[in-house]
Formats: sequence, structure tokens, C-alpha cells
Amino acid sequence: MNRNILLVIVLLAVVGFTAFGFINKSEITTKEAKSVIEDQSTNIPQILDNFNDIYRDEYGLVYRIRGNYNRHLTEDKIKLVNSVIDFVEYYPSNWIEEYTSVELSAVTEDETTSVIGANENLTSAQKDIINTAKVGTKIEVKILYKSKNAITSELMDETMNFTVTVVPEKEAFFIGGYDKMMDYLTDNNLDEATAKGLTNTQQASVLFTINKEGRTENIRLIQTSGHSKADELFIRLIDEMPSWQPAENKGIKVKQEFLFTIGQDGC
Repeated sequence: MNRNILLVIVLLAVVGFTAFGFINKSEITTKEAKSVIEDQSTNIPQILDNFNDIYRDEYGLVYRIRGNYNRHLTEDKIKLVNSVIDFVEYYPSNWIEEYTSVELSAVTEDETTSVIGANENLTSAQKDIINTAKVGTKIEVKILYKSKNAITSELMDETMNFTVTVVPEKEAFFIGGYDKMMDYLTDNNLDEATAKGLTNTQQASVLFTINKEGRTENIRLIQTSGHSKADELFIRLIDEMPSWQPAENKGIKVKQEFLFTIGQDGC
């Protein structure tokens, strides 16, 4: 009897340990990865404080325009990075038993340059890549590592990927503010019949660039709504959009890429 009780206690302890480990891992993954370099402020004007807000029209369609990035750093801030750990707050070091390789790539419109290192610390060649990265460059990081199975203690091959975009010190913004931009989009958008027809279709996505003159260019549909008439209108809305204040970096006007999405929220 005592032996059976002891066995049950051991099993409960193992299950509890496994669950605790899983919960801890889940807590890490649910937090947005952010730069650990303090003060990421890019001097964005107050006019953009709600630039990540969404707008819902009378037909239930949800609009959003934002910079085409998630994690981001300016040219000056990214030069302070010496390890992949510096890119990500809540970096999951406790998952990693050993590194297999760390590949760092700089992706621009014209080329992709990649260098592979042995561990979390950047090599001199990898540092050269981020030190010369200009606005708009996407720094892609691919980490191959081994983690330990909580029950068997076997080492398992794992992969972690993330991207950091180099952004201008002052980002582009719609002259008049976010609400004025939404007024333009909704006032010139779909007729009622077409709008209601979109409420059960997937979200459309349009990439575009604000050039040095504050005009839209390089407009392309990257996800269709499933409705050709609507897709054509979304592209025309961006093409005919009034002027923006262009982005600036070190006092020089630069291009910046944005993403326009419209459709049902969460689609």
C-alpha cells in the first residue's frame, strides 16, 4: 500500500512539473517580443498615437493602416545590438540547451545578405550587416537550437525565427491625422451592396509605399478579398489618397512601407 501511495505521489510530481514548464513556456510566447534596448521612441508625431487603431464602418468592415513591420529599431539603435538576445525582450534562454547555428540576414529590395554564426553572440561579419543596415532593411534571424524534453531529458531540434525592421527616426503620417485618413477611406469606399457582400469574405491586404514626396507608390494587393470589384477599389483608394508627410531619417526624407487591411475583424 505504501509503495502504491509513493508511486502516485511521484507521478503527480512529474505531471505537476511538466505542466509548470508548459505554463511558463506559454507565458513567454504570449508576450510580444520587443527590443530590450530601452526607449525605442522614433519621435513619431502625436498625430500617429492611434496609428495601430482599427476603424469599423457602418457595414461592419474593419479598416487598419500601419507600418509594415512588427519588431523595429532605428539605424542608431540597431547598432547597439551585440547578441540576438538584445533583439528580443523575454528571450527564452531557458529553452535552449545548446545552439546549432544562428543565421542573420539583411533583406532589401535589391539583395539578401546572410551570415551564419555559432551561437547567440553576433560575429564580426554579422555586426557588419546590422551596422550598415539602412531604413527599410529587414533583419531576419533564424536560430537552430536544441531543447531538453522535460520528461525524457532527450535533446530535441528546434527552430526560432523573427524579423526586425529598420525604421526611420520620424515615420510618415497622413496630413490631417488618422481620423481624417479613415474619413477619406470610408467616404470613397464601397457601395452598400458590395460592402455587405464582403462581410463573409476574407480580409484584403494592400502593401504600399509613401515616397519622399509624400505620395503613394508601389501599390500591390497581397491578399484578395475574394471580390475583384472590391480589390480594384481598395487599390484605387490607396493610389488616389491625399498627400502624407514623408518619413525622415537624420533630417533626410526617405520612403516607408505601409500595410492597409480591410475586412472582417480577425479574418
